[in-house]
Amino acid sequence: MGIEVEEFPFRKIKGLIFRIAGRVVIVLNENLLDWLKRLIVAHEVGHRVLSPADRGHFFWAEHTFFEPRIEYEANRFAVELLTFGEEPEPGEPLEHYAARVGVPLETLLRYKRSG
Repeated sequence: MGIEVEEFPFRKIKGLIFRIAGRVVIVLNENLLDWLKRLIVAHEVGHRVLSPADRGHFFWAEHTFFEPRIEYEANRFAVELLTFGEEPEPGEPLEHYAARVGVPLETLLRYKRSG
């Protein structure tokens, strides 16, 4: 997709995506664990795919009690992207499936489309 990924020692921001001088860049908090960086990259790619070109959105949602629709959609996109082509094996507990695809169980249960 031509998206560059950089890291920066943010204090609170987990990640963001922006376009500048013809480049699209995802910037991740370098202090995050690898599994969370992977999820954040997928979430930010969701913003790129689902949002109109060059339309910026920024939510400081860590301390709010609601989830803006655009964030819900990016989270759902991330889960669908990270689980694409992978379904639970017959009899596989959801906890094992979640670990296998690298998505936290709570996130999987909230955003994965069933069927």
